[in-house]
Amino acid sequence: MGFVNPIVVSRARFERLWSDIYITTDQIAADIGVHRSSVAGIAQRFGLDQRKSGVKPIKAPLEFRLMWLAGVSSREIAQHFCWSRNHTIVIARRESLPGRRQGEKAKMSLSEFHQAMMAAKMRHTAAIEQSHMISAGMVDVIAHVPVGHRHIRGAP
Repeated sequence: MGFVNPIVVSRARFERLWSDIYITTDQIAADIGVHRSSVAGIAQRFGLDQRKSGVKPIKAPLEFRLMWLAGVSSREIAQHFCWSRNHTIVIARRESLPGRRQGEKAKMSLSEFHQAMMAAKMRHTAAIEQSHMISAGMVDVIAHVPVGHRHIRGAP
């Protein structure tokens, strides 16, 4: 039986992995190069608390954050994600999103939110396409005219 090289892992790196509830012990073991049964022993040697077990809290998708910040009603957000309204509010608090006053009216509906997101994506795609066309020399560069100003023929 030969000598086995010890695995060296920094305390800071291990603590970061150990404290992230979305990373499993199997993933920690694979990351630092040990068997999963060794992970708890390493944590104990570093003096870390045991990991919480049970249901992991839901990590809110980016779309949820955008809906909440845009002012879509919590009821509509809940329906969209198939959550309860109360769970939606819990997720918003957990994500440190700004609170809402009781009875506060929604700033926009879910359909208005989707329309706004689609419009933003279309503007982004159009800007990319235009820059590619300009760089390929496929169009003349058009001078920027601020909104509200009209170009008058013959005017400087």
